[in-house]
Amino acid sequence: MDAVAEVVGHDGYCLFAVDPVSGIRTTMFSRHGLTCSSLRLLRNEVAGDDANPYARLVSTHQVAGVLASDRAGDRSPRLHELMHPDGYRSEVRLVLVDRDGYWGGLSLFRDERHHPFTGQDADDLRQLSAPLAAAITVARSPRMAASARVG
Repeated sequence: MDAVAEVVGHDGYCLFAVDPVSGIRTTMFSRHGLTCSSLRLLRNEVAGDDANPYARLVSTHQVAGVLASDRAGDRSPRLHELMHPDGYRSEVRLVLVDRDGYWGGLSLFRDERHHPFTGQDADDLRQLSAPLAAAITVARSPRMAASARVG
């Protein structure tokens, strides 16, 4: 995550991998992430009408999107109900995709001490989508091979 921080500074993050067939999250890494329950996050992601759901970023090929108090986020339940209690005022999301598909996602958070993420931050992150997708697929391979030998 140090390389990501060199591209776009942040105060917290959540990085996750998905199963490429089902789209179900399989692995998650977080540092200073959101403290709400995973179930609450899932409900917001799939049942809510919030800014930048990962599925929409993938389907529209937008790849990255910004959520901040000074933008459309004024109507965002995720911003007000899930991020604000942890002190965050801005988020940028990146879907990890390559030519073979959707492999995961990354959410970066900034607190009130720092300026909100911008469209330029989203543009800068887009260049990391395929390399991070490749890193996730490489990291998954040994585990997948080991589980195949056990079964």
